[in-house]
Amino acid sequence: TVVLPLVTEPKTFNVLVAQETSSTEVAQYPFEGLTAFDPRTGEILPKLAATWEHSADGLVWTFHLRNGVRWSDGRPFTSGDVLFTFATLFDPAIPNSARDIFMIQGKPLQLRALDETTVEFRLPAPFAPFLLSLSQPILPKHMLEHAVQDGTFSSAWGLGESPEHIVGTGPFQLAKVLPGERVELIRNPFYWRKDAAGKPLPKLDRIV
Repeated sequence: TVVLPLVTEPKTFNVLVAQETSSTEVAQYPFEGLTAFDPRTGEILPKLAATWEHSADGLVWTFHLRNGVRWSDGRPFTSGDVLFTFATLFDPAIPNSARDIFMIQGKPLQLRALDETTVEFRLPAPFAPFLLSLSQPILPKHMLEHAVQDGTFSSAWGLGESPEHIVGTGPFQLAKVLPGERVELIRNPFYWRKDAAGKPLPKLDRIV
């Protein structure tokens, strides 16, 4: 177990609408994006996307999702989750700080699923930080689609939510929330990464 300090308790576990570091600091463990930034090398690494390619003009990007990834409730991760995340991000009824990142010259990027493991993005203009911006966490459609439909997404996954309802693809999942005291995360048994010897990661059991 690793015990880490938080200055104040999280306000939400909904990483898309989180506005304060106390929330995003916890959310970094259950959630992942298509890519990740390596602070040691400055490289953009594959995460939920295993590989990608782009057109010569830099406007069309095709991402091939990693095979065998599951949400922490065991459901498969698919291109539908990627489309759901970006549709929610661009929904004008849902306030979030990520929308502006994906507005290029005032226009939103477009995306479509080519199949369950392939997503195509079309940019209105070349955008140098595009790969870096795809560290935006992906959300589970099967758990949050109803909240978008009934207009409660912005308040979904608050501190009172049952931990088993908050699912991600990251190395840890929410286990317990004691308001004003602590948040406990445990190893995600479905996490896709393995070490050099082929053993499942993470090696930690718990983060408090």
